[in-house]
Parts: sequence; C-alpha cells; structure tokens
Amino acid sequence: MNAPGQPVIGQTLLRLGEVTSTNDWLESFTTKNTPPEGFTVQADSQTAGKGQFGSSWYSAPGLNLLLSIWLTPRFLPAANAFALARMAALGLYRILSPQLPSASVKWPNDLLAGDRKIAGILIRTTVQGDQLRSCILGIGLNVNQTRFPPELPRATSLALATGSLHDLEAVRQQLLSELDTLYSVLRTEGALALDTDYASALYRKGQEARFAPAGGPPFPGIIQGVDTAGCLQVLDLNSRQVRLFTPKEIRFL
Repeated sequence: MNAPGQPVIGQTLLRLGEVTSTNDWLESFTTKNTPPEGFTVQADSQTAGKGQFGSSWYSAPGLNLLLSIWLTPRFLPAANAFALARMAALGLYRILSPQLPSASVKWPNDLLAGDRKIAGILIRTTVQGDQLRSCILGIGLNVNQTRFPPELPRATSLALATGSLHDLEAVRQQLLSELDTLYSVLRTEGALALDTDYASALYRKGQEARFAPAGGPPFPGIIQGVDTAGCLQVLDLNSRQVRLFTPKEIRFL
C-alpha cells in the first residue's frame, strides 16, 4: 500500500503494441496477477477499442493516447462508483481546458471540444459487499489524429482543435499526474469532493436545451448537475420539476 501523499497512478507503466483493447488486456492480466495500484497500460493501437454501451472506439495507430489504469478504491462505497467517472472526466478536462476554452464534460463520460468528441472514458468495477473492490479505468484521448472515418463526423483531436501536433508522452504524463492528484482527493475527502468542479465543467449546464427521454416525448430542460449515483439532474421546463435520468434513459438533441 502506498503511503499517504505518495504518487500512485502511472508509477508503474507498461507499453504495449497492438491489443484488442487496453481494458480487455488489463482485465485478463489481473485475473492471474496482482499489479500495484495505479498500474497503467498504454497501447499504440487497438483492434477492438470500446466505448460506452458496447460502442466502438476508433483510433489510428500511434497517434492517440490509449490507456487503462488499475485501481483498488476500497475506500469508496459501491453506491458512489460514479465518483471514479467524475475523477477521470475532471482529469481530462483539466489538461484540455487551458488549450481548449470550449472543452466540456458531456455526461456521463465523454469530453468535448465545442460540439465534437475528443475523449472517452470506460470504467469497469468489481464490488465486495457494499464497497468497491477494483476498478479498470480506460481512457481514449485523440491527440495527433487529423483524419477520421466518415462514420465519425463529430470526432476531433488536440491537433485539429489547436492546429499543432503534441508530444504524446508529455500529454500522458500530464494526464496521469492530474488523475493521481484527483484520486488522492477522493481518498482523503470522499466521494463528493470533486462534485463542484465536475458540475462546473458539464456540457450545457445551466443552458436551455432539448432532451429525448426513453419512451417519452422530447422536452425542453436545463441541466442542474449529476447526483451521487451518477444520474443526470434536468429541470423539465414543462413541469418545472427536476427529473433524474440514467445514461440509457435520455439523450441530448
């Protein structure tokens, strides 16, 4: 176990070539091995990168940041698992926003530059009793890719958004350092410690927009925030009531 204040995330790094996905690789590895907390794998390319709800994540080889991190957040109740998504999104936001003033967190786990997707997060957790046992935190950040398939018309990258190429290793080091700082805050201050900063970075927060709930008519609403369980809080401008939605229950229009 690492001493308080001692860096955890990224202190042990394994570079991989081509894998199906870094999350799959790390999940398989940890069934037979017990890596130190913060153990990070980075791949040059993925043949079956995954996004939210089984969607694919396309990345040109050698141009982007593809990594997964092994964590054992046993200090967090299982009911507060979304705190890890907050941490990951906020870490990405903090390294992107100084260069991209239009950066925002699109709930539940995408990072945008303007209205274009620049990064995604995929988290797998295991539970023991009512506490989290382990977490595989997967992150894909488009860094130097400048061409995307036609089926991804809203994808972008740091290179496209800033007009210049970036040092992939420097971006990785900066991201892992931010994540380590935020993970330490979670460990010492609890699941809600990052809520205010996360909420302030939310895409369309405080702005009137239209939403399509599953099985119901679209409605005008205003995002208020995200609750402890990770549900989106939306003020329905028709009913004047705040409604809660899980990721599968609503989409942005």
